[in-house]
Amino acid sequence: MGFAPDGAFACDLCDDIKAAEFLQANDLNDGKFLCCLTRLRYTPYWTIPRKNRPFDADRHAHNEAMKQQDHAPIREAIVRVIRETDLKVLLCPEDMTQMAVGKELL
Repeated sequence: MGFAPDGAFACDLCDDIKAAEFLQANDLNDGKFLCCLTRLRYTPYWTIPRKNRPFDADRHAHNEAMKQQDHAPIREAIVRVIRETDLKVLLCPEDMTQMAVGKELL
């Protein structure tokens, strides 16, 4: 298996009306905000009821052990962007499991 771009970039989906409504509702101006994505080492699929996945203690333990060090650089970057520019910061979870991660760690 070789290098391949993330599958999300192969999707040709957009909703310009909803995007404009979101930007307006959140006082975000085109080109004047930074999107920050965060995630754990292992996606905790066991937290999504419809996935019906068993709790993975090993992966959870690894996530817990690494989460502070993994998120320190992005926290520092966010603070610098806010202090040193006029940009706003938009936290963008990769999926529903990462919403709690962003709330906790960022």
